[in-house]
Amino acid sequence: MESAILGTSPSEIVVAVFLKGLSSRPQVLRYSARVRDAASAVLETENLDFDPEEALGYALPGFHRSKTCKGLNLSDGKIDSAHIYWNHESLRFDDWVP
Repeated sequence: MESAILGTSPSEIVVAVFLKGLSSRPQVLRYSARVRDAASAVLETENLDFDPEEALGYALPGFHRSKTCKGLNLSDGKIDSAHIYWNHESLRFDDWVP
């Protein structure tokens, strides 16, 4: 089980995912607060049990469908969410926005 935290500032939104516990260095994703509202940003888990080609019309690089693993959803309630998943090809977190 991994832990993820959300950090915000006036200029950016940061998602830090700890793969090996909170005492290890996290993988970090950064988003501009000019695009998303940092004041209303929310990070939640989301289901990865779907086929991107069927749902989106295209494949997601390194995406693996899973009934048990979860992805992350970064939303501000104003623009489309960033959907964060583990990219099995690049071995890092990646995202897609509808």
